[in-house]
Amino acid sequence: MGGRVNVGRRLHHKLLVVDGNLLFVGGINVADHYRGTAEHLPWLDFAVEAQGHVAAHAAQICAQLFGRVMGSRVKENPSATRTGANVRLMRNDWYRRKNAIHRNYQELLKAATAEVWIVNSYFLPSNKLLKLIISTRKRGVRVRMVLPGISDVPSLRQATLYFYDKLLRAGVEIYELQTRILHGKLLAVDGRWLSVGSYNLNALSQFFSLEANLWLEDVELVPQVAQQLERILALECRAVDPNSFRNSSRLLQLSRWLWVGVFRVTYRLFSILFDARTRRSLHSY
Repeated sequence: MGGRVNVGRRLHHKLLVVDGNLLFVGGINVADHYRGTAEHLPWLDFAVEAQGHVAAHAAQICAQLFGRVMGSRVKENPSATRTGANVRLMRNDWYRRKNAIHRNYQELLKAATAEVWIVNSYFLPSNKLLKLIISTRKRGVRVRMVLPGISDVPSLRQATLYFYDKLLRAGVEIYELQTRILHGKLLAVDGRWLSVGSYNLNALSQFFSLEANLWLEDVELVPQVAQQLERILALECRAVDPNSFRNSSRLLQLSRWLWVGVFRVTYRLFSILFDARTRRSLHSY
């Protein structure tokens, strides 16, 4: 993508746009090992299909990214960025001051009144996000999280386990996918709002990656998503028992805490490639 500021920045969008009018947004990568084999199931992932103005917006984003690679500029078409009131393509690109997905997650958690589903494959939250999830549960909202039981990054899963104790003590329900690798990234709230895309709940997505999620409000579709998640819980997941988890040895919990530290220190060292604003933000992550 050219230029020093792009060293270390990761294009993490997963967009498919057809004829500027049909759009698929999700977390799905295109490579053979994601689709499964005779011995292993495909990785679990999600995507949403949309049409109309939001597809035109995505087409423009793709053209702009391609233009940067080729060293040319694509002018923004205001009509292409117009989207409906109930569907929007949101992006995170910290360096370019785009933080819409991160803000939207916070807004949806604060607005929740009954039910929250969080599906995330690489969960390493900031202290602020962790407190927000816990405060959402303490307001009486049912919070269910689907996290990996097996992972393609085992060390990150060990770091994720460190946060279980606080979440479980607050009454958050945690389910681990047992049958295959989890790669999906999804937030569903109150059978009304949904965010699906490439955004993980960690510093890599918040500060270093170019992310894209589709946000929508749909009282018919979102309950269907919740039903699909219920089936996944019943057939492919194991509920984490709060009591058995609290009995984990202190040494084991210390090792998990150390893995959290390894990732956070790595992110901070990585931030040397970026500006002071990024380094300050990561210091309080």
